[in-house]
Amino acid sequence: PTPTPTPAAVAAPAPATQDTVLLVNHQRIAGFIDPTADVGPDQVAINTGNGIIRMPKAQIAGEDLGYPARRKRVQDDDLKGLTELALWCRATGRNTEALELLRLAVALPGVTLPARALYARLIDEQQGPIEAMPAYQAYRTAGGKDPATLGRLAELEKSKADYDAQFGGPVADAKGGDASPPTAPEPALAASAAAPTAAVARPGGPVVEGLEARGWDTEAIQWSNPVEVQTVQIDTPAGPSKALRVGFKGGDKDKSAVMRGMTTSVLDNSVLAFQVKNTSDKPVNISVALKTGDRYLFHESPQKTIQPGDEFQQVRVDLKGSNFKSIASSWANTGRIADLNDVRQLQIIIYNGHADGELVIDSLGFQGKPKM
Repeated sequence: PTPTPTPAAVAAPAPATQDTVLLVNHQRIAGFIDPTADVGPDQVAINTGNGIIRMPKAQIAGEDLGYPARRKRVQDDDLKGLTELALWCRATGRNTEALELLRLAVALPGVTLPARALYARLIDEQQGPIEAMPAYQAYRTAGGKDPATLGRLAELEKSKADYDAQFGGPVADAKGGDASPPTAPEPALAASAAAPTAAVARPGGPVVEGLEARGWDTEAIQWSNPVEVQTVQIDTPAGPSKALRVGFKGGDKDKSAVMRGMTTSVLDNSVLAFQVKNTSDKPVNISVALKTGDRYLFHESPQKTIQPGDEFQQVRVDLKGSNFKSIASSWANTGRIADLNDVRQLQIIIYNGHADGELVIDSLGFQGKPKM
């Protein structure tokens, strides 16, 4: 049986990255207080990016900083700062950033139990139970008592025990290895590593879902038109299955994008495959992109046209092909993806320009190439 997915906090859009200075008269000035600028007595300098505005200190109510400015003020060994910023990110919908901050925090001495619990929950939401299991177990080992967190761990451990009893042992994990204890197998992600990944039913069991089932977020607004991502349920011949709904709006960018964080290798399972349905009334071009390695290098595939209609269309992308664009290929579709053994993020990019529409994505996973 597949564990019930933890609710993914993906509906709230990420806040703007622009910094704002708040005045006592409730006006807002785009910029930040710059302590390095020359000012007179009882003055502050507001750096707007285009110049300096000097104002009396008495008129300043405070600052509302975006994530980049807040992150610059927190060192990687500042446990309190990392934890507080992660909580702010969680509250404002920046779940990817919250996870990266807590990944640093849990490696430091003295990390709190609530921080450990949130770390496990974020991994569960963004990467799935296979990756989250060790974090949940570390929370319990550290003395955590939160009923919801321990209840989720108990659910995953029961799911593993039931699966092993029914099918005679652990399944392959998302990296193609053995998901033996302490890592809990999740059929949803296990299916994404093996061919085929179309939704199927285990004998006497539920539908096996892929990467579409959880962990998705929207790209930052400076790179993407407005987009909404939501997990929905669809009917398949094998029974109800979760799918990814992407609603996009036209805007001043050429594209809309959604993303899913992960930490995996696709050296063996190097074909990304999925089914997609275009419920709009016009064709739309899409591509997929991977960010890899410690530097999160961006690689984007050629575009594929998805025709409108009621039927799902198959998309397959050979991740070992030489038709990806990146900074190394001068943004021409002539390069290869670096660091396929260290994939950090998957993106689906929709080239919608000014058009509105919707895509539904199902059976998303990494497959092995067919044997010749």
